[in-house]
Amino acid sequence: MKVTKSAPLAEYPRHIDLAEQERGKMLLIQVPIRNAGGGELTIDRIVSSCGCMGLERQTSDGFAPVQDLRLAAGKQERFVIRMHVQGDVEAPMRAALRFRTNDPQQPDGSIELVVKRVLGGVIASPPEVFFGTIEEGATAKQLVYLRDRTAHPRTVKKVESSNPDRIKAQLLPAFEGPDSESATGTLIGVIEVLASGDGIGPFEGTIQVWLDEEDRYPDSVRVFGRVCSAVEASPRVLVLPRSSSQGPIYFADCSLRSMSGRPFQVVHPKTPNGITVESLSNTEDGTECIMRVCATPEFVSKAEPVSLRFMVTCQGRESPLDITVLPRWMGTPR
Repeated sequence: MKVTKSAPLAEYPRHIDLAEQERGKMLLIQVPIRNAGGGELTIDRIVSSCGCMGLERQTSDGFAPVQDLRLAAGKQERFVIRMHVQGDVEAPMRAALRFRTNDPQQPDGSIELVVKRVLGGVIASPPEVFFGTIEEGATAKQLVYLRDRTAHPRTVKKVESSNPDRIKAQLLPAFEGPDSESATGTLIGVIEVLASGDGIGPFEGTIQVWLDEEDRYPDSVRVFGRVCSAVEASPRVLVLPRSSSQGPIYFADCSLRSMSGRPFQVVHPKTPNGITVESLSNTEDGTECIMRVCATPEFVSKAEPVSLRFMVTCQGRESPLDITVLPRWMGTPR
Protein backbone atom coordinates (compact mmCIF):
# COMPACT_ATOMS: atom_id res chain seq x y z
CA MET A 1 0.00 0.00 0.00
CA LYS A 2 1.32 3.44 -0.96
CA VAL A 3 1.62 5.79 2.02
CA THR A 4 1.53 9.55 1.40
CA LYS A 5 2.97 12.30 3.57
CA SER A 6 -0.55 13.42 4.35
CA ALA A 7 -1.45 10.02 5.85
CA PRO A 8 -1.76 9.65 9.65
CA LEU A 9 0.76 7.51 11.53
CA ALA A 10 -0.27 6.08 14.93
CA GLU A 11 2.39 5.61 17.60
CA TYR A 12 1.55 3.91 20.90
CA PRO A 13 3.03 1.17 23.13
CA ARG A 14 2.27 -2.28 21.72
CA HIS A 15 3.19 -4.11 24.94
CA ILE A 16 3.09 -2.98 28.58
CA ASP A 17 4.82 -5.08 31.25
CA LEU A 18 3.12 -4.64 34.64
CA ALA A 19 5.49 -6.91 36.60
CA GLU A 20 3.90 -8.56 39.67
CA GLN A 21 0.60 -7.21 40.99
CA GLU A 22 -1.78 -8.15 43.77
CA ARG A 23 -5.16 -9.61 42.86
CA GLY A 24 -7.93 -7.09 43.42
CA LYS A 25 -5.66 -4.10 42.79
CA MET A 26 -6.92 -1.31 40.54
CA LEU A 27 -4.17 -0.06 38.21
CA LEU A 28 -4.16 3.28 36.39
CA ILE A 29 -1.73 2.92 33.48
CA GLN A 30 -0.61 5.99 31.55
CA VAL A 31 -0.68 5.41 27.78
CA PRO A 32 0.63 8.04 25.31
CA ILE A 33 -0.86 8.01 21.81
CA ARG A 34 0.82 10.16 19.14
CA ASN A 35 0.04 11.00 15.55
CA ALA A 36 3.43 11.11 13.81
CA GLY A 37 1.88 11.47 10.35
CA GLY A 38 0.67 14.35 8.25
CA GLY A 39 -3.09 13.75 8.35
CA GLU A 40 -5.64 13.61 11.15
CA LEU A 41 -5.55 10.31 13.08
CA THR A 42 -8.84 8.62 13.95
CA ILE A 43 -9.14 5.73 16.41
CA ASP A 44 -12.48 4.04 17.08
CA ARG A 45 -14.13 0.68 17.81
CA ILE A 46 -12.17 0.47 21.06
CA VAL A 47 -12.84 -2.83 22.84
CA SER A 48 -11.10 -4.77 25.61
CA SER A 49 -10.50 -8.51 25.78
CA CYS A 50 -12.19 -8.66 29.19
CA GLY A 51 -14.49 -6.58 31.36
CA CYS A 52 -11.59 -5.81 33.70
CA MET A 53 -10.21 -2.83 31.76
CA GLY A 54 -11.00 0.14 29.54
CA LEU A 55 -9.48 3.25 27.96
CA GLU A 56 -10.24 6.54 29.72
CA ARG A 57 -9.36 10.22 29.56
CA GLN A 58 -8.60 12.21 32.71
CA THR A 59 -10.86 15.23 33.20
CA SER A 60 -11.39 17.82 35.90
CA ASP A 61 -14.16 15.61 37.31
CA GLY A 62 -12.11 12.40 37.28
CA PHE A 63 -12.02 9.92 34.40
CA ALA A 64 -14.31 9.50 31.41
CA PRO A 65 -14.52 6.45 29.09
CA VAL A 66 -13.10 6.89 25.58
CA GLN A 67 -15.05 5.35 22.70
CA ASP A 68 -13.15 7.09 19.90
CA LEU A 69 -10.53 9.83 19.51
CA ARG A 70 -9.00 12.17 16.94
CA LEU A 71 -5.48 13.61 16.89
CA ALA A 72 -4.23 16.29 14.53
CA ALA A 73 -0.92 15.80 12.71
CA GLY A 74 2.03 15.87 15.12
CA LYS A 75 -0.17 15.88 18.24
CA GLN A 76 0.11 13.57 21.25
CA GLU A 77 -2.30 12.91 24.10
CA ARG A 78 -2.00 10.83 27.25
CA PHE A 79 -4.79 8.44 28.13
CA VAL A 80 -5.33 6.06 31.04
CA ILE A 81 -6.08 2.35 30.98
CA ARG A 82 -7.94 1.44 34.15
CA MET A 83 -7.32 -2.25 34.86
CA HIS A 84 -8.61 -4.55 37.61
CA VAL A 85 -6.06 -7.27 38.43
CA GLN A 86 -7.78 -10.64 38.57
CA GLY A 87 -7.15 -14.28 37.75
CA ASP A 88 -5.49 -17.20 39.49
CA VAL A 89 -2.91 -16.49 42.17
CA GLU A 90 0.70 -17.22 41.12
CA ALA A 91 -0.34 -17.27 37.44
CA PRO A 92 0.19 -14.57 34.78
CA MET A 93 -2.63 -12.33 33.60
CA ARG A 94 -2.95 -11.10 30.02
CA ALA A 95 -5.39 -8.56 28.62
CA ALA A 96 -5.54 -6.50 25.44
CA LEU A 97 -7.11 -3.30 24.21
CA ARG A 98 -8.03 -3.47 20.50
CA PHE A 99 -9.14 -0.71 18.15
CA ARG A 100 -9.43 0.44 14.54
CA THR A 101 -7.36 3.29 13.06
CA ASN A 102 -7.26 5.17 9.76
CA ASP A 103 -3.48 4.68 9.66
CA PRO A 104 -2.98 2.83 6.34
CA GLN A 105 0.03 0.95 7.74
CA GLN A 106 -1.81 -0.43 10.77
CA PRO A 107 -5.60 -0.35 10.39
CA ASP A 108 -6.02 -2.76 13.32
CA GLY A 109 -4.20 -1.77 16.49
CA SER A 110 -3.81 -3.36 19.90
CA ILE A 111 -2.10 -2.76 23.24
CA GLU A 112 -1.24 -5.89 25.24
CA LEU A 113 -0.90 -5.68 29.02
CA VAL A 114 0.80 -8.47 30.95
CA VAL A 115 0.98 -9.08 34.69
CA LYS A 116 3.83 -11.57 35.07
CA ARG A 117 2.46 -12.98 38.32
CA VAL A 118 -0.76 -12.36 40.22
CA LEU A 119 -0.06 -12.14 43.93
CA GLY A 120 -2.60 -13.23 46.53
CA GLY A 121 -2.17 -10.59 49.19
CA VAL A 122 -5.35 -11.48 51.07
CA ILE A 123 -6.11 -15.18 51.42
CA ALA A 124 -9.42 -16.58 52.65
CA SER A 125 -9.44 -19.92 54.46
CA PRO A 126 -11.43 -21.76 53.29
CA PRO A 127 -11.33 -20.09 49.83
CA GLU A 128 -15.04 -20.87 49.38
CA VAL A 129 -17.80 -21.88 51.78
CA PHE A 130 -19.79 -25.03 50.97
CA PHE A 131 -22.66 -25.75 53.35
CA GLY A 132 -23.74 -29.00 51.73
CA THR A 133 -27.37 -29.81 52.55
CA ILE A 134 -29.24 -27.79 55.19
CA GLU A 135 -32.58 -28.89 56.56
CA GLU A 136 -35.47 -26.51 55.91
CA GLY A 137 -35.91 -24.07 58.79
CA ALA A 138 -32.42 -24.65 60.18
CA THR A 139 -29.44 -22.26 60.21
CA ALA A 140 -25.86 -23.32 59.50
CA LYS A 141 -22.67 -21.45 60.40
CA GLN A 142 -19.09 -21.47 59.15
CA LEU A 143 -16.06 -19.28 59.83
CA VAL A 144 -13.71 -17.81 57.23
CA TYR A 145 -10.22 -16.67 58.29
CA LEU A 146 -8.64 -13.76 56.40
CA ARG A 147 -4.86 -13.45 56.21
CA ASP A 148 -2.75 -10.73 54.61
CA ARG A 149 0.56 -11.85 53.12
CA THR A 150 1.89 -8.37 52.32
CA ALA A 151 4.72 -6.73 54.26
CA HIS A 152 2.34 -4.13 55.70
CA PRO A 153 -0.97 -5.86 56.56
CA ARG A 154 -4.16 -3.93 55.84
CA THR A 155 -7.37 -3.67 57.85
CA VAL A 156 -10.71 -5.17 56.89
CA LYS A 157 -13.11 -2.25 56.48
CA LYS A 158 -16.36 -4.19 56.03
CA VAL A 159 -17.89 -7.39 54.66
CA GLU A 160 -21.09 -7.64 52.62
CA SER A 161 -23.26 -10.48 51.31
CA SER A 162 -24.59 -10.43 47.75
CA ASN A 163 -27.59 -12.50 48.93
CA PRO A 164 -28.46 -11.18 52.40
CA ASP A 165 -31.86 -12.92 52.52
CA ARG A 166 -30.19 -16.34 52.44
CA ILE A 167 -26.58 -15.63 53.45
CA LYS A 168 -25.47 -13.29 56.22
CA ALA A 169 -21.90 -12.20 56.96
CA GLN A 170 -20.52 -10.61 60.10
CA LEU A 171 -16.95 -9.46 60.72
CA LEU A 172 -15.57 -10.77 64.01
CA PRO A 173 -12.42 -9.78 65.89
CA ALA A 174 -9.42 -11.75 64.68
CA PHE A 175 -8.73 -14.97 66.56
CA GLU A 176 -6.60 -17.90 65.50
CA GLY A 177 -8.30 -20.87 63.88
CA PRO A 178 -7.43 -24.52 63.28
CA ASP A 179 -5.12 -23.64 60.37
CA SER A 180 -2.95 -21.23 62.37
CA GLU A 181 0.13 -23.48 62.44
CA SER A 182 0.30 -24.05 58.67
CA ALA A 183 -1.10 -20.71 57.45
CA THR A 184 1.09 -17.88 56.16
CA GLY A 185 0.45 -14.18 56.57
CA THR A 186 -1.03 -12.01 59.29
CA LEU A 187 -4.54 -12.78 60.49
CA ILE A 188 -6.59 -9.61 59.86
CA GLY A 189 -10.15 -10.80 60.42
CA VAL A 190 -12.67 -13.61 60.80
CA ILE A 191 -16.01 -13.73 58.99
CA GLU A 192 -18.98 -15.52 60.49
CA VAL A 193 -21.12 -16.81 57.61
CA LEU A 194 -24.72 -17.85 58.37
CA ALA A 195 -26.86 -19.71 55.82
CA SER A 196 -30.63 -19.66 56.27
CA GLY A 197 -32.73 -22.75 55.61
CA ASP A 198 -35.67 -20.72 54.29
CA GLY A 199 -36.76 -21.88 50.86
CA ILE A 200 -36.15 -25.36 49.48
CA GLY A 201 -33.56 -25.67 46.72
CA PRO A 202 -30.01 -24.53 45.97
CA PHE A 203 -28.66 -21.18 47.15
CA GLU A 204 -25.55 -19.23 46.21
CA GLY A 205 -23.90 -15.88 46.79
CA THR A 206 -20.60 -14.15 47.52
CA ILE A 207 -19.14 -12.41 50.54
CA GLN A 208 -17.31 -9.25 49.50
CA VAL A 209 -14.36 -8.21 51.65
CA TRP A 210 -13.43 -4.51 51.57
CA LEU A 211 -10.00 -3.42 52.78
CA ASP A 212 -8.93 0.08 53.83
CA GLU A 213 -7.54 0.86 50.35
CA GLU A 214 -9.18 3.14 47.81
CA ASP A 215 -7.52 1.69 44.70
CA ARG A 216 -8.66 -1.87 45.27
CA TYR A 217 -11.68 -3.94 44.32
CA PRO A 218 -13.19 -6.08 47.08
CA ASP A 219 -12.04 -9.66 47.46
CA SER A 220 -14.83 -12.22 47.26
CA VAL A 221 -15.61 -15.58 48.84
CA ARG A 222 -18.15 -17.84 47.14
CA VAL A 223 -20.87 -19.36 49.35
CA PHE A 224 -23.22 -22.11 48.18
CA GLY A 225 -25.30 -25.06 49.34
CA ARG A 226 -28.77 -26.58 49.23
CA VAL A 227 -31.84 -26.52 51.46
CA CYS A 228 -33.86 -29.73 51.61
CA SER A 229 -37.19 -30.62 53.18
CA ALA A 230 -37.10 -32.09 56.66
CA VAL A 231 -38.57 -35.19 55.01
CA GLU A 232 -37.76 -36.24 51.44
CA ALA A 233 -39.74 -38.56 49.17
CA SER A 234 -38.18 -41.06 46.78
CA PRO A 235 -39.32 -41.17 44.07
CA ARG A 236 -41.18 -37.86 43.84
CA VAL A 237 -42.96 -38.91 40.61
CA LEU A 238 -44.97 -42.14 40.27
CA VAL A 239 -45.93 -43.40 36.80
CA LEU A 240 -49.04 -45.62 36.65
CA PRO A 241 -49.75 -48.21 35.55
CA ARG A 242 -46.42 -50.03 35.69
CA SER A 243 -45.78 -52.76 33.17
CA SER A 244 -45.08 -56.37 34.12
CA SER A 245 -45.15 -59.82 32.54
CA GLN A 246 -48.53 -60.41 34.22
CA GLY A 247 -50.01 -57.18 32.88
CA PRO A 248 -50.37 -53.59 34.13
CA ILE A 249 -49.82 -52.85 37.84
CA TYR A 250 -51.90 -49.98 39.19
CA PHE A 251 -49.94 -49.16 42.33
CA ALA A 252 -46.47 -47.82 43.19
CA ASP A 253 -44.57 -47.27 46.43
CA CYS A 254 -42.51 -44.32 47.60
CA SER A 255 -40.32 -43.92 50.66
CA LEU A 256 -40.56 -40.93 53.01
CA ARG A 257 -37.34 -40.44 54.97
CA SER A 258 -36.23 -37.93 57.58
CA MET A 259 -33.10 -36.11 56.39
CA SER A 260 -31.97 -35.34 59.94
CA GLY A 261 -32.73 -38.72 61.49
CA ARG A 262 -35.51 -37.24 63.63
CA PRO A 263 -38.99 -38.84 63.83
CA PHE A 264 -41.87 -37.30 61.91
CA GLN A 265 -45.63 -37.66 61.45
CA VAL A 266 -47.51 -37.68 58.14
CA VAL A 267 -51.06 -36.63 57.33
CA HIS A 268 -52.36 -38.31 54.18
CA PRO A 269 -53.54 -36.02 51.39
CA LYS A 270 -57.08 -35.64 50.15
CA THR A 271 -57.21 -37.74 47.01
CA PRO A 272 -59.44 -37.50 43.95
CA ASN A 273 -61.75 -40.31 42.90
CA GLY A 274 -59.72 -43.21 41.57
CA ILE A 275 -56.64 -42.59 43.79
CA THR A 276 -55.99 -44.09 47.24
CA VAL A 277 -53.01 -43.80 49.60
CA GLU A 278 -52.05 -46.21 52.38
CA SER A 279 -49.12 -46.64 54.78
CA LEU A 280 -47.33 -49.95 54.37
CA SER A 281 -44.65 -49.77 57.05
CA ASN A 282 -42.85 -47.48 59.47
CA THR A 283 -39.46 -47.86 61.11
CA GLU A 284 -39.46 -48.23 64.89
CA ASP A 285 -37.79 -44.87 65.40
CA GLY A 286 -40.33 -43.10 63.16
CA THR A 287 -37.73 -41.75 60.72
CA GLU A 288 -38.94 -43.57 57.59
CA CYS A 289 -42.16 -44.94 56.15
CA ILE A 290 -43.40 -46.51 52.93
CA MET A 291 -46.47 -45.10 51.18
CA ARG A 292 -48.42 -46.98 48.51
CA VAL A 293 -50.38 -45.03 45.91
CA CYS A 294 -53.05 -46.94 43.98
CA ALA A 295 -54.97 -45.83 40.88
CA THR A 296 -57.94 -47.35 39.12
CA PRO A 297 -57.86 -48.09 35.37
CA GLU A 298 -60.61 -45.50 34.92
CA PHE A 299 -58.49 -42.80 36.56
CA VAL A 300 -55.42 -43.63 34.47
CA SER A 301 -57.48 -43.50 31.27
CA LYS A 302 -58.16 -39.80 31.93
CA ALA A 303 -54.45 -39.17 31.30
CA GLU A 304 -54.19 -36.19 33.66
CA PRO A 305 -51.36 -35.72 36.19
CA VAL A 306 -52.27 -35.37 39.86
CA SER A 307 -50.26 -33.82 42.69
CA LEU A 308 -50.72 -35.40 46.12
CA ARG A 309 -49.80 -33.08 49.00
CA PHE A 310 -48.74 -34.80 52.24
CA MET A 311 -48.39 -32.66 55.36
CA VAL A 312 -45.30 -33.64 57.33
CA THR A 313 -44.54 -32.55 60.90
CA CYS A 314 -40.97 -32.83 62.19
CA GLN A 315 -39.83 -31.21 65.44
CA GLY A 316 -43.03 -29.21 65.63
CA ARG A 317 -42.59 -27.72 62.14
CA GLU A 318 -45.24 -28.58 59.55
CA SER A 319 -44.36 -28.48 55.85
CA PRO A 320 -45.91 -29.77 52.61
CA LEU A 321 -44.45 -32.65 50.61
CA ASP A 322 -45.77 -33.15 47.07
CA ILE A 323 -45.77 -36.40 45.10
CA THR A 324 -46.90 -36.41 41.47
CA VAL A 325 -48.85 -39.25 39.83
CA LEU A 326 -48.49 -39.43 36.04
CA PRO A 327 -50.58 -41.59 33.71
CA ARG A 328 -48.27 -43.98 31.89
CA TRP A 329 -48.45 -42.35 28.48
CA MET A 330 -47.17 -39.04 29.95
CA GLY A 331 -44.06 -40.54 31.50
CA THR A 332 -41.62 -43.41 31.26
CA PRO A 333 -42.92 -46.78 32.53
CA ARG A 334 -41.11 -48.04 35.60
